[in-house]
Amino acid sequence: MFAPFLVLLNAWFEKAERKRREALLASSEDIYELEERIRTYDKNGWNSR
Repeated sequence: MFAPFLVLLNAWFEKAERKRREALLASSEDIYELEERIRTYDKNGWNSR
């Protein structure tokens, strides 16, 4: 009964998180800053902002 709702809710949260990450990376000033952000977040995890 609640399983379909939880699946939809999870999909919504994943989409919101993906948009947040894309916005963060898109706000980089240049390719070097972009690469540094990617390395930092890959190393420390995407949730440790």
